[in-house]
Amino acid sequence: MKILLTLCASLFLITSVSAFSPFGVKIGVNGGNMLNLPEGANNTIKMSFYAGVFTKFDMGRRFSLQPELVYSRQGARLSPMQLFPDESGQLIDLGELNKQIRLNYINIPIVVSYKVWEDLFVSVAPQLGINLNAIDRTKYNDYTATTKLNGIRRCDFSLGVGLGYQIWSKLDVTVRYNLGFTNITKSKSDFNQHNIKNGVLQLGLGFMIFE
Repeated sequence: MKILLTLCASLFLITSVSAFSPFGVKIGVNGGNMLNLPEGANNTIKMSFYAGVFTKFDMGRRFSLQPELVYSRQGARLSPMQLFPDESGQLIDLGELNKQIRLNYINIPIVVSYKVWEDLFVSVAPQLGINLNAIDRTKYNDYTATTKLNGIRRCDFSLGVGLGYQIWSKLDVTVRYNLGFTNITKSKSDFNQHNIKNGVLQLGLGFMIFE
């Protein structure tokens, strides 16, 4: 209930402000990763997507402020080795598992952009992420199991650094990397001691609907 109220309040704030200022939508691809996983997890990038809305305020000729509300699929792709002891206690390698950890977030970044040259700009974006759910999808041979992960913290704080280009007055393309500051696992989780954080590379388009 708290999450729902937070999301509704955030959406109401952005849409209310947008009635008197520019309003747009954005969509793109994520390259998600989970940093500091235990050795042997064989962590690789998981591709997914993000989509959201934003409003924008110009602050002088070069600076702008852009609050956003974004749904983002993050996580990682893992392929840990399966090791089991035989009768003598010797570990036997049974091959790799194919695991996809999907973390679904509502992210609320506040993007500060600076135009460095004509239509080229750089940006920094402190961000609050609210985890909606976490899913582990494991595949081995022809068997697939999907389970819910309960050890993920509700909130994640991160900082995004990006580069963008204004293609025309209503359309821009941006690339941004979000580095998490928060250990996303709960204290009772087996992985809490590893201080696992989110890392997400994003590439996408922003389209201004109202100006």
